[in-house]
Amino acid sequence: IPAGQDVLQAYDHFCQSGLLEVDQSQRSAVASLRDLQDRLNKHEPAKTPKAGGWFSQLFGSEQKGPATLGPRGLYLVGGPGAGKSMVMDLFYHCIDSDQKRRVHFHEYMLDVHRRIHKLRNSGTGDPLVEIAKETARQSPLLCFDEFQVTDVADAMILKRLLEVMTDAGVVLVTTSNRVPDDLYKNGLQRDLFLPCIALIKERCLVHTFDKDCKDYRLTGSAVQHAADEHEGSAADAGTVLGKSAPRISQVWMAPLIQSTDHKMNEIFEQLVDGRKAMAGGVARMHFDDMCKEPRGASDYLTISHSFHTILLDQVPQMTMEQLHFVRRLITFVDCLYERRCKLICTADTEIENVFTSASQPRELRSDHRNVPEEWLESAFNEMDINCDGKISWAEFQKYFQDRRLTALIQV
Repeated sequence: IPAGQDVLQAYDHFCQSGLLEVDQSQRSAVASLRDLQDRLNKHEPAKTPKAGGWFSQLFGSEQKGPATLGPRGLYLVGGPGAGKSMVMDLFYHCIDSDQKRRVHFHEYMLDVHRRIHKLRNSGTGDPLVEIAKETARQSPLLCFDEFQVTDVADAMILKRLLEVMTDAGVVLVTTSNRVPDDLYKNGLQRDLFLPCIALIKERCLVHTFDKDCKDYRLTGSAVQHAADEHEGSAADAGTVLGKSAPRISQVWMAPLIQSTDHKMNEIFEQLVDGRKAMAGGVARMHFDDMCKEPRGASDYLTISHSFHTILLDQVPQMTMEQLHFVRRLITFVDCLYERRCKLICTADTEIENVFTSASQPRELRSDHRNVPEEWLESAFNEMDINCDGKISWAEFQKYFQDRRLTALIQV
């Protein structure tokens, strides 16, 4: 995509060439992105203009004093697989500047917390102000993928962080499965987060995809090759499994019997040239080590950056008694999905039954009186579930099917 190209023209070109399917919901979002692209190109701060476009005008080395607010950003909200990330990435590549950043929101917040710790130890002033100013200098256009708030520590600092960044002229573009009013829903001390929601709606236009939009994660026709960044890999999953999209039975092998384990061993040996350890961007791991141990997004992000293919052994069938395992599996899959990593699993059951209830549907909370209500609400929020009052087994399973199973299948 040539830098500076009109993003709507680029989208229409890809549709006309057959690379994309014409989707009016996506095109409407791209039209909103094109409006933002135009506003960025036309934006002039109150101070003396400088050559080089709105980025250098706002953040040129000769400018003194605070910058004015940049154009109002865009908050793209829609269901899973609707194409939110795709259209945002298209917009990102069409912006003619190196002063921009596209990052998964979870990864960005982990980096923010690391930098806060470092700045506090160095005796610097307000760490959030320093981080926001640095972001404004380096990336006055900031694109967040998968904006969600699941952690009380994030919730408590986000309003201040976003306010200082946007006051400095940073323009935000973000994708999310939730409208702003539903962010951090049922989270601890949510009342303290409400000003952040108001700020997001003030600084960003909210564009909502159609509710019945197609889930494109289940329609891909080719294996995504992530091994390009890993030189010297002995083989790639695309080579072992075939260049066309593999059948689910090739990458999700159930039940856990001797022949399944034998097949997994064969795949792994082909991928690592017979070596019995992780090599060439390929790693083999056990579900217990990845999801039963107390691991989090930082662990899974490190794995997704280190390997292009993961073989995961013995994924169990899970019920509500293993909710914390489900939560970790969801986070793991999200991190792999973001990095376009490939996942090959052996499992107790077929992929559509990985989370199920062994009993008749009953109201979830009456089933789990021994679990603190605050923990359940936090868990539901982390898994992007609206939990007003009570939630049934059927509703929870439908959520898992609609919102996360498709990501698992795509990975």
